[in-house]
Amino acid sequence: MKEWTKLVILATVFLAVCIPLVSAWNVEDYTIDPSGSLNPNTSVNVSFNVLFPANTSEMTFPMGSDLVMTTDLVNPTWSYTVSNGNGGSDVTPDFNNQTLDLSGFILSYKGTGSGHNSEMMKVTLTGTAPIVSTPTSKTMLNVYEVDKTGNVVTSSQVTQTAVISQGGLLDQIIRMLKSLFGIQF
Repeated sequence: MKEWTKLVILATVFLAVCIPLVSAWNVEDYTIDPSGSLNPNTSVNVSFNVLFPANTSEMTFPMGSDLVMTTDLVNPTWSYTVSNGNGGSDVTPDFNNQTLDLSGFILSYKGTGSGHNSEMMKVTLTGTAPIVSTPTSKTMLNVYEVDKTGNVVTSSQVTQTAVISQGGLLDQIIRMLKSLFGIQF
């Protein structure tokens, strides 16, 4: 029985050393324009940076994980640029979807020890505030990591919300008429 206990303890220590428990990326400089409560059908611009620090012995992001970004905005467009610690950067084409899923392969960068050990991703998200029947809090930005086993790393999740108002009386009348007569534009 003692051998079995030693084996379990040894296996646990081995796994703890091999599997990183928490990634060290951070969402910084989050801005939303316009700020405050939003009217339905309002154009919204969200910008933020994701910083991926690393030292000489680690990667900026786990190779087998994904960084997932979602929004409740209507017709969202994501644009992002990844800059590594050596001054290089990759500009990507715009992406139109509620969810942007980036592979750790794109975000993994080995620290060099020369003082250039981080990576930064600048992200811009544009879209339209959704139509709501009552004032409702909607997710403008939800960023989280999914590890190589498909589990969400909950300690990494960053969520930003905004209240969408009903709009004015005229907006409500127009929405009612559009729904009654099936008008779309």
